[in-house]
Amino acid sequence: AVQLGFYDHASVSLARASGWPMVPPPPAAVWFGVCFMTAFSVAIALCKDLPDTAGDAKHGVRTMSVRAGRKGVFRFAVAMLLCTYALAASVIFIAGLGGAFLPVNVVTALAHVALGAVLFLNARRVDADDDGAIKRFYMMVWKLFYAEYFLLPFVYL
Repeated sequence: AVQLGFYDHASVSLARASGWPMVPPPPAAVWFGVCFMTAFSVAIALCKDLPDTAGDAKHGVRTMSVRAGRKGVFRFAVAMLLCTYALAASVIFIAGLGGAFLPVNVVTALAHVALGAVLFLNARRVDADDDGAIKRFYMMVWKLFYAEYFLLPFVYL
């Protein structure tokens, strides 16, 4: 929802500065960013909790990792991110067909496919029971998160 806040701040500021009486609703690209980053944030939160599973169970904290197990939560987070990348690439590509921004959309869609491949290849090597491996994966996911912020300005829907 950070993207909505930035959009609102910028559009209200521009509307006031130009004397425009109303603020336009957020375009599809802003909603794309909100949906993509929300799914990413949920996956990050799930991965962040994985190394704490033993302590949570010991102290009776019934987190998702305690209830479903580390491997199950890890697989769910990875699957959610892979689906998010696949959906993002599809939406960007399909929305860009026939438009003036087709070359940019193709490159942006392919960048999402590449980032999804990086995620998949890294996830395959992770032992969900190894705290060190989970922490390294978690930090890699943050890098992918910031890579998405680099790509968002190139999303034309």
